[in-house]
Amino acid sequence: MRTCYLATAFWGPDDGPPLSLALVSDEGDEHFVELDAGARNIADWFDAASPLVRERIVAQRATVGSGRTAQRMAEATADWLRRFGREGEGVKVCFGSPRDWEALLRCLRPTAFCNALMAQMMPADLTALVVSPEACALRAESLEASRPRGLPGLHALAEALALRHVHRTLEERGRRLAEFYRSEAFQQLVSLLDDPRFEPWLRGWCGGRIPALGGARPVDVVSTAGGIDAVRNCLASALNGGYG
Repeated sequence: MRTCYLATAFWGPDDGPPLSLALVSDEGDEHFVELDAGARNIADWFDAASPLVRERIVAQRATVGSGRTAQRMAEATADWLRRFGREGEGVKVCFGSPRDWEALLRCLRPTAFCNALMAQMMPADLTALVVSPEACALRAESLEASRPRGLPGLHALAEALALRHVHRTLEERGRRLAEFYRSEAFQQLVSLLDDPRFEPWLRGWCGGRIPALGGARPVDVVSTAGGIDAVRNCLASALNGGYG
């Protein structure tokens, strides 16, 4: 099953379409659509839009009916999902807010392939993941990296790219932690103290940012030259000060 990440720039009532919608894949495929800047309720959209969308609204205010109606937006999104989930592989759609998932479903309803698409899509709710301080820092990092592309914060494509960055980075860190817990180096650290409470505490310590290590995580430091000694010395100092 292929994976993509969803974000929307949304305004107004819950039963309305998103202002803009983006889907990005692990492989780098990108889909971005926004509503026609000349459609009704232009004042509301302008006030709620991201800076990039505002610029496009101003530039296209005279182009009423330019084609990005809710129907065309739905058809373009359905077409991208059909091609992305080719040959019946299915698509896992990751989102950082249930409202984004609901907005995608509403967007697809006008299409002829709505039922078929819904049958092949598997939602993956990352809401609990994206609210952590670590995830917020990664999101800000990704949004800053998007600026050269002209994608400011609150823009659907910038947010979808940020969600992908957060998820992939935290998954990779989790994988490295799991491998480290099985390593000989971790067992060396565990052997420093004969206390049944120590290993659970140590697992959390190894995955956290330690000021004495320059804000780095022990799990990352141990893979560097002399890293295991630095971690061991830092841990010894922490144990001398007590833990719990």
